[in-house]
Amino acid sequence: MFERKPLRADVGAEILGRIIDGRLKSGTRINESHLAVELGISRTPLREAMLCLTTEGALASDMGRGFRVPRLEGREVADVLQALSELLPAAIRHGRQLELRDHVEAGNLLGRARLNQGDPSVFCEQVYLLLRLLAHDCPNDVLRRECTRLVRLSLRYLFEAQSRGWEPAALLGNLERGLDELRRGDRTAAAVSLGRTFRELGDELPSRFPAAVADHA
Repeated sequence: MFERKPLRADVGAEILGRIIDGRLKSGTRINESHLAVELGISRTPLREAMLCLTTEGALASDMGRGFRVPRLEGREVADVLQALSELLPAAIRHGRQLELRDHVEAGNLLGRARLNQGDPSVFCEQVYLLLRLLAHDCPNDVLRRECTRLVRLSLRYLFEAQSRGWEPAALLGNLERGLDELRRGDRTAAAVSLGRTFRELGDELPSRFPAAVADHA
């Protein structure tokens, strides 16, 4: 429970975390009254946060029926990862050269992701922070925000895939390769490597998720 009235972004981050780790389950409708009480807030900031998450694609809204968590679907994760494989390399190509502190932070994030492969929550958080770091200095605000949105959408698939036995060793190895190329100052090679990384992931993960079914919740 929050000790103070949170900002819309704080509420949104909490809801997104619950979507990613399955506390708000795929395909279920959100009981706004119960969730507001649980978080210790009024329904106004809760609804504002959920509307923002709807624009990102993390939630769905049905007229007169409120908000629901979209079902995990192979087609969606394929589309998300395909888009990420194109946009993240573009953000890296157009960004500035990373400073030493950025390289150190990136290495630390990757190391923590490796150490926490058995804990999907921590693993996904470290991957998110790493990819956000790689894109954060892109001068194109729209491109940077879209990369962040796509990464956030992909996290619940990474979390669930790990819960179903997926091993992220190949992803971690590819991310390390991209970071090594950035350390050498070769942004073009890093962009190509990371683009390939997410195309390969987009080929691998969809088969772990069923086709969409009608929502009768």
